Amino acid sequence: MEHSAKGSHKLLESCTLPLTAVGVVDTVITEKAVFKKIDGELVLTEIASESSLEEVRSQTGFKFKQLDNL
Repeated sequence: MEHSAKGSHKLLESCTLPLTAVGVVDTVITEKAVFKKIDGELVLTEIASESSLEEVRSQTGFKFKQLDNL
């Protein structure tokens, strides 16, 4: 999926649309990063080579932890 669109965050703290399958997703892959559900929260596990941690943070609509080896 796209990480952001038209200057807006697509990855948000809470969903603003009707939910159809709560708790089903455990991995989110965008063109900038990969987030995996670890201990109940999404954790940044990979960053695309053409992206930076600062860019991912600024374009993500929630606070997240990251793996130590990034």
